[in-house]
Amino acid sequence: MPRKSRHSPSPGPGGPPTGARLAARALKAHGIARVFALCGDHVNALFHAVGNEDIEIVGTRHESAAVQMADGWARATGLPGVAIVTGGPGHTNAVTGAAVAQGAQSPVVIISGQATKKLRERGGNQSLHQADLMRPVTKWAIEAESPEGAGEFLSRALTLAAAGTPGPVSVSIPVDVATAACGAAAAPPAPPVAVAGAAPSVSPLARLLAAAHRPVAVIGGNAWSHGRPGELARALRALGVPCFTHGQSRGIVADDGELCFGYANPLFNSTFRAAARADLFLLVGTTLDYSFGSGANRVVDPAARIVQVHRDPAQIGVGREPHAAVAGDHGAVLRALGAALAGRGRPAAWRSWRRELRQRHADKQAYWQQLTRARRSPARGVHPAVVCRVLARHWTPDTMLVFDVGDFTNWPKAWFPARKPAHFMDGGALGNLGGAVPLAIGAQFAAGAAPVWAFTGDGGFAFHAWELSVAVERGLPLKVILGNDSCWGTEKRLQLNEFGSDIACDLPAIRYDRFARLLGASAFRVVRESELAGAAARFAAARGPALLDVALAPLAGRPFQAAART
Repeated sequence: MPRKSRHSPSPGPGGPPTGARLAARALKAHGIARVFALCGDHVNALFHAVGNEDIEIVGTRHESAAVQMADGWARATGLPGVAIVTGGPGHTNAVTGAAVAQGAQSPVVIISGQATKKLRERGGNQSLHQADLMRPVTKWAIEAESPEGAGEFLSRALTLAAAGTPGPVSVSIPVDVATAACGAAAAPPAPPVAVAGAAPSVSPLARLLAAAHRPVAVIGGNAWSHGRPGELARALRALGVPCFTHGQSRGIVADDGELCFGYANPLFNSTFRAAARADLFLLVGTTLDYSFGSGANRVVDPAARIVQVHRDPAQIGVGREPHAAVAGDHGAVLRALGAALAGRGRPAAWRSWRRELRQRHADKQAYWQQLTRARRSPARGVHPAVVCRVLARHWTPDTMLVFDVGDFTNWPKAWFPARKPAHFMDGGALGNLGGAVPLAIGAQFAAGAAPVWAFTGDGGFAFHAWELSVAVERGLPLKVILGNDSCWGTEKRLQLNEFGSDIACDLPAIRYDRFARLLGASAFRVVRESELAGAAARFAAARGPALLDVALAPLAGRPFQAAART
């Protein structure tokens, strides 16, 4: 809906610098060439200032989508992604995207317009304390009080978002700050600041690791926090500790079934359940979080030793105090750890442990192949395992995969391996339904012509379906796989299991293929298994954005339910 406010026009390009112009110059100074944004009265001056700096503005259809596109860009590049949204409801709409970026350790800068300062405590239209709303879901949230502050705060925000543990930062710029001229000559925007850390002694880690018989390394956090491409993988291979990857670090070490055994989550990887026997966990860039360290997902034996390596000292000890830890560059610390162990040799038990994990990995792969070969879809609808099997013919290690939440998307999340960093993305700890499409659009801008696939359900797709028009307008080769079961599938299954019936879980049988064609995308509809192979081939070969709308077999459940016995 339109965002209404009254304000004075921004001075033209030849006038004195304004808050909006200083903010735009800060973006330019930090190398920002593209922002994701939705226009509104509070940011019109900023839009024009950004345009005058030749920074591309990608217009979206919803503020949350703008933030999630910036998030997708940041995850795919490791560089700050920038979103611009209007104030009031535009700002509140952006909160979800900020929370998702926070969970993904994604360096996103959210620039929000804001109602004039003088109306803040006087019942002004759309007047909110915006920084207060953002503080719980960002690294830093601030409201500019002066035109000079608009540039200064934004420059600091761009540095802070990528420093330490990366994450989102929010800067609100009131309309009267954006349009006001500076009273004195403004200082030039500060350049980006390089943040470096030292690697202290690794002797305590080396002693514990040398004494372990069944060690496991879990690599997590932001994929771009692990140094130069390939550096961490080389250090881990030299070290020889069996490893699993987690969150946005999926693919940092390729899932090869030799040293790296896939997802560090027992719900998506039955091999990782063997980590319950590990006597030491080497955590690199991650903490003992919900996905494997606590609650029903916990696989960490209380008696297991914990050693931790993290760039951010504030993350040491989160979830559980380690027996030894080093705060420093991940690659440098692991290289030093390998050198410290070089003269000691590796315990013979490590080789036996790796053989056990390799056999479990092979058994898991064989089970999944058997499952998808034996699985037969009903007369109408296609089982998710069959969808994965057919799409795998068109997948390559260069394909970037983006997953929504829900029963359907858990099948491809468990099926497809992670072979490259920043090629495996999901909503993270927040469980953000509907975010896959805007996240994938941001990632596609970064990927260029390389394939990006977004997996979503019909309920989640409807959250941001109109953002598909952005992909059409920009000619992005985005591919969206929509599992359509005409219901809120997860909730329907849970209600039936617990109560024996379901309430308000069914959705209308909408032809989303027709909706996609209305927006200008290619679209393919599949209602039975015999149609899938041909439709998938045409879908994968489509030049621009395309949607594959697959009618799913009802209540197919989740893959880890089917794979529990492995």
